[in-house]
Amino acid sequence: MLELFPLAVARVQLQPDPLDSARLFQQVLHWRGDSIGNPLEGCAWTGDLHGVHQVHRSPDAAWLLAQLRLQVGKYLEDLGFREGGVAVHIQRSWPVVSEPGQLVGRHHHPNAHISAVYHLNGDGSGRCGALRLFNPMALNELVPGMAVGSQGPLRPDARLNAAHHDIPALAGQLLLFPARLDHGVLENSSEEVRLSIAFDLVLSAPAGPCSTEYLPPHPSLWDPLSENGGLMP
Repeated sequence: MLELFPLAVARVQLQPDPLDSARLFQQVLHWRGDSIGNPLEGCAWTGDLHGVHQVHRSPDAAWLLAQLRLQVGKYLEDLGFREGGVAVHIQRSWPVVSEPGQLVGRHHHPNAHISAVYHLNGDGSGRCGALRLFNPMALNELVPGMAVGSQGPLRPDARLNAAHHDIPALAGQLLLFPARLDHGVLENSSEEVRLSIAFDLVLSAPAGPCSTEYLPPHPSLWDPLSENGGLMP
């Protein structure tokens, strides 16, 4: 049987200096402060909802940013992008802190093109949570919605009809995947806090006077529509 049109997820195990990891770990806890979670009960604390969305500008994250540049380049190359064909921009980056019992609900990032997640801790068992990637099409289900409910004809172990795939949190693990893919983070069922850093990355045409069809022009060519920064009246 041919298995066509795969979803490409980069999974890279980084080997950072333990002191660098410890400094970033402590910085994330400092950013969170006394907060426990997001407004919705049971949700992990995510910095983007609390004014912490520029982690990549922190000196404590410089080593992680260097690794991100390298791995995003390899990811795009593996996807078939021509060298120099696109420019990549960090739109925002934020910490996620999950106390025991907390999770991150299903969502995606329509504002970005590539999502990246770096796990600061985790033992790979899944007890402290896992990134859940949802099947975006479920074409092999044949009849839409057939797999939903207890009376469905599909076996639970039907690999070609998997509704999702889980990647357990593991310290030093960097993941890259398409930002429009629905994803979430499973509940932290351990007794330890789980920390990670998330990135939204955007592709544009390279810098220069020329543009490329379907790619937004390089941000250096953008101008606000009005003197108030382009805000709607």
